[in-house]
Parts: sequence; C-alpha cells; structure tokens
Amino acid sequence: MAFQALRARRDARQRDWRRRSTEAPTHACQAIPGTSLEVEVTTLAGRGLRLSPQAAPCQPGDTLAEFPTSVSVLATSQVPHRCHFCFSKPDHALVRCSRCHFARYCGAQCQAAAWTDYRHRDECHALRRWFRTAEHPDTLPDLAREPGPSVRALAQLLWRRQRQDAAWWQPHARMISHRTTLDAASQEEAASIAYRLAQFLGSEGTLRALGIEHADALLELVCQHRANGFTLSDPHLDPIGVCIQPTAALLNHACEPNAVVVFPEAKPGHRCRMHILALQPIQPGDAVLTSYVDVATPHAERQRILRERYHFTCRCALCTRHDSWIDPRTALWCPHTGCVGWVSPTAPSACRQCHRVPGAMDVQATLAQAQEAALHVEKAMASNDLHTIPSYVAISLPGLSAIAPPSHHLMWTLLHAAQVVAIEKEAWDEAISYALLLCAGMQARGARDARSCLYIPGHPQRAVLLATLGRLLAQSTSDTPPTASAWLARPPPIPPSAQARREMAWAILQQAQHEALVGFGRATQGGTVGHLVRATLHVLSQEQEAARTMCQPTS
Repeated sequence: MAFQALRARRDARQRDWRRRSTEAPTHACQAIPGTSLEVEVTTLAGRGLRLSPQAAPCQPGDTLAEFPTSVSVLATSQVPHRCHFCFSKPDHALVRCSRCHFARYCGAQCQAAAWTDYRHRDECHALRRWFRTAEHPDTLPDLAREPGPSVRALAQLLWRRQRQDAAWWQPHARMISHRTTLDAASQEEAASIAYRLAQFLGSEGTLRALGIEHADALLELVCQHRANGFTLSDPHLDPIGVCIQPTAALLNHACEPNAVVVFPEAKPGHRCRMHILALQPIQPGDAVLTSYVDVATPHAERQRILRERYHFTCRCALCTRHDSWIDPRTALWCPHTGCVGWVSPTAPSACRQCHRVPGAMDVQATLAQAQEAALHVEKAMASNDLHTIPSYVAISLPGLSAIAPPSHHLMWTLLHAAQVVAIEKEAWDEAISYALLLCAGMQARGARDARSCLYIPGHPQRAVLLATLGRLLAQSTSDTPPTASAWLARPPPIPPSAQARREMAWAILQQAQHEALVGFGRATQGGTVGHLVRATLHVLSQEQEAARTMCQPTS
C-alpha cells in the first residue's frame, strides 16, 4: 500500500518490514487528527503509520483509529442482496431504484440519503447510460454486464473529488501506484479497468471536468486503487465489496501483524466505518502493521501475492523463521498408524509426536486434486454460487482429510465452503463437524508459541469461527446421536447429548466473547459478533435457569 523506498531497494524488490522502534524517521512525522497515530517516513519502509511517542501504550482491543471510507461499493454478487447505501442485508425485500434499476435499498430513508449526499445521483445517470435503461425502461440491467466494483468505486471517488476541496484530494493523489513496475498481465488488467472507467464516466469533457486530463492520469488512478484499495467486509468478515481509505492505506505490512482493519458494526440506515484495532501490545513509537493477505495463506503464496500486487518481499518474523518448526498451513498428518503428529510435506523431518522419519509419501495426486477443487470453490464462494460447491468438496475432501490436518490451507478452504453449504441446507451435524475442525485448525500450532498458529489470539477470524461453532451447538436440541460427515476421513467427536452440546457451547461462546472484544474492539463491545455472542449466552443462561427450576422439588 504505502511504500516509498530507495530506488535501489525498490528495484531489488527486497524490503525488511521488521520495524524497530529505535529506527528514526527520515522526515518529520505528521499527526493524524483525532487519533494517536502519526505518519512517518523511514528508510526501510517508506511512509507508514506509527503510534505517537507521546501516546499511551495500546493494549489488544484498543481502537487506534476510526475512519469513514472515501468510497465503498458492493461487489457484483452482493448488489441484489444488500442495501446500496448502508450495505445491510434485511429480511424484507429491497426497494429498487426506479431510474437505473441497479441500486437497491432497505427503505426510503437509505434511498433518500444516497441521493442527497450524491453517492448515487451521479452514479444513477452513468448506470442508466451504461445499461441504456432510458431507452428500455422496462428492462432490468444484466449484472453480468455491469462495469464492475472497481469502476464504480473509482467513478464515485472522482465525483466526490469534484465536490471537495484540494486538501481532501491530496492524500488520494499521494497514494503509490507501482504503475511503472507492473508486469504485462497486470498492465493489461489495469488498462481494461481504465477503459471501462472512461466509458462509464462518459465523454472526454466529463473526464477533464473530473480532473483527468489524459489517459496516463486515468491509468495512474486505476493503479493507485489496485495497490491501495481495501476489501469491504461485513461484521462477520465476509467480503462484500471494495473501498478506499487513503489514511488507512498507509499501514505497512507484516504477516504477523499487531493491528487489524475491520468494519465491526452494521447499522441499518448508517454507512459502515473502518476501525483500526490493536491485536498485540503496541508501545509509543512502534510501527502499526497489518497484513495485506490472509495470514492463513501459506508462505509461498503470501510472498507471491505481495510481490505481484505490492512489489516487495516480506521479511517479517513469520516469513523468516529458520528453526525446524512445521508450518500448520502446509503440514501433513504423520503416516504412521495411530500417530496424530505432523510432518513436513517437503523436507524429510521427524514427526514431532512419534519422532520417526516418514518414508516417501504418495500424496501429490491428492493435493493436486484438492488444489483444483479449492480454486473452483473460491470462485463459487466469491460469486455466491453455492450449488456447485458440494460436488467439488465431495470429490476432494475425503482424500485430503485423510492426509492433512484442518490447518492445511486446502483443508481450510474446503471446510469453510462445506460449512457454509451445510448451514444453508440446515444440516446441523455436518455444520458442527466442519466448525469444530475450523476452530481446531485456526488454533493449531507447529511449535509451542502462539505466533505459529494460523490466527494469533484476538484475531477477529477467531471470534467469528468460535461464535459460529458456539451458536450451532447452542441451537442443537436433539438427543439423537450426531451423524458423522461422509466427507471426512477423521470426523471430530461431537458431544452426544443436547445438554452436553449446550455445555460445550457455553464454554466456546465465552471464549468467542473474549476474542471479539479484541478482534472487533472493546469500544464497540466486540461489534456485531460480540452482540450475537452475548445474546446467545443470555438465551443459554435462561434455559439453564428454567431447567434448574423444573428440577427443584415442589413443596
């Protein structure tokens, strides 16, 4: 995102993000109003954010900053299901814009707000022109032909720029683009977006009025968005769109972050706000670092994404581990009968559990099949096309679960998709099985330290997964023995009775509440996830009290 390094280091594409609090900034630091953060420029990392030396130390769950986004738009797959203004997903039918037929709203209040503050007024005209709605007013727009979330986001950014002063635009103009170092495929992708953006906005005169004087300026803007845009997520961390926030874009990267960016609350009728939260203790003067990629992704894939999209090689503590630990993201089960230890898929090493060195393992065909299935599943999840997922999971998960623990990155993808499908079809025993494995996988460690697990304690993903498992267990009221999933070679044990499941739910929800207060912030009481957890705990408490009352002898 925000990277300005010396030319020699940039050309080498090598950067060390192990920020030391003793490293002096090369320029005067600039305070960010309303926060305890400031912008610093260092030799190693370029521009970034740090906790002000005058600030108090931050603890996990502290809010470092809270911002509105400059623009935020829904992904194409989310447009039919969410309000175009507040992004909520109401139970009732959405109201469609009568002009463009594209935008939908949860009510008249959101529709009026979107029009009044110009978030949809300019966009509506552009969408009508794009879909030719004015010529065919009775024809609904084909979402497959829509300009795309990146185009809609950048168009809104330029329309907002037209109505703001120069100071508002300055942070956006300073965002780095990496345009001159893009590979051929990335250049072609950026050029395609720029072309669609020009078509969406209209004539050359319109572009000049919006501050775009030539094609290079338009391409630069697209590349800035590519390098600095954020995924817009709902309070459960599900991706629902894209957004731009230039101050948050200054956060530098570490695969072992001390901060996280979330949207912890969704309030109907209100735009969601971005929160930067501390995941670990941060001392005054320390850099504030977040992860640009999902930290459950294995090392090689993280590095590939960072090189291709952000043009650096990460050298954080997690990426430079040289000890003999086995990464849970790529670990395989020890092949020796009865052992539940891990072995490395590449280097011949002794199992940590039985201390024996495994022989040659014929797993490549299984892993290749799972890799192909995971790619299809990820695309299906992104497009909300759930009906295609079971066939891929059924083919690949039985074999993969026999050789890989739930922390393995391919297991993680398939388990998450299988859980979503199971919940959709109300197959509760299956959903609980997958949720148990996901929770086990996220906490799995390849060594006796917290940093080696997929998600460090307090990460919001832990709160979401634990809350899901706890709520699934809490609503399981049948005393019928649970049915094991046919897709799992090693199904986890599920408590056999409803009472045992409720007791397990209580313990898991207590942990989820603690994790939510960190991952979604104490200031919001854990956000929407924390609210749902407390509500479920309250129901469980009432049920337990009612059960005790019924068991008391009558006088």
